[in-house]
Amino acid sequence: RNEEYTIEARVADADVARWKTLSVNQRELAMQAMLEDRFKMKSHRETRVMAGFALVVAKNGPKFKESIPGDLYPGGLKGVDGGPWLGIVETAPGVETGQHVPMEELADSLSMMERRPVTDQTGLKGFYDFKFTVETPDPSTTADAAMPDWPSIVTTILEQLGLKLESGVKVPVE
Repeated sequence: RNEEYTIEARVADADVARWKTLSVNQRELAMQAMLEDRFKMKSHRETRVMAGFALVVAKNGPKFKESIPGDLYPGGLKGVDGGPWLGIVETAPGVETGQHVPMEELADSLSMMERRPVTDQTGLKGFYDFKFTVETPDPSTTADAAMPDWPSIVTTILEQLGLKLESGVKVPVE
């Protein structure tokens, strides 16, 4: 419980193309399988139902586009392996860019901000590209550089993306 380790792992050359197509959740499952196989680390998972939010499409529809394979943003988002970076990343101060992101991954990110589970109920099944701006206080002009007001940030993000959160939903959480 108190020891820390650095683990370096490499995807076999024959599996690199397949690895690039996996979602974040699929990659996490692969990493868990590797830890169990190599280090005999076993885990137990169970699902519990908690109060949370449903991520849904707002009245005027989504304000982002479906990903086009091989299409990168101007200047490109590159991964460590030279291929496109897939996921949500800060591309400039306060600017978050999503490239080839399933709505489930966006819901997971919102869950971390809200500190309550968010389930994807958008009905959007593809992979999407989007960009949103998060305004946070400038520490040099603010006496107390406190944590940003997450609920208003989430509202801003969702307005920019044409999505919304509905409360009072029971969400299964692993």
